[in-house]
Amino acid sequence: MLKATVLYSGSEGNATLISDGITDILIDAGGNEKRLKCALEAKGKSPEELSAILITHEHTDHTNALYTLLKHCHVPIYTSINTARGMCTLKNVSTDTLR
Repeated sequence: MLKATVLYSGSEGNATLISDGITDILIDAGGNEKRLKCALEAKGKSPEELSAILITHEHTDHTNALYTLLKHCHVPIYTSINTARGMCTLKNVSTDTLR
């Protein structure tokens, strides 16, 4: 069964976890890394367990935790071409992780 859990949502950050019990996909990684880790841990997950990250757009309330998260968590990032361009320009994200 597919389950969607809003970890947090608001002007300071957005993150949602989609899981089928085997595959865990994070939709957006706003806020800061500590907040994201705590929210995942509250659901019994860790960043290292993520299968992928989907970024809806490059605004900081959807991406801010992503940049430090990628230092510890090597998963594919899915996003649109325009968002990918914006992320690469704004934060020097490697195109190797983008899908």
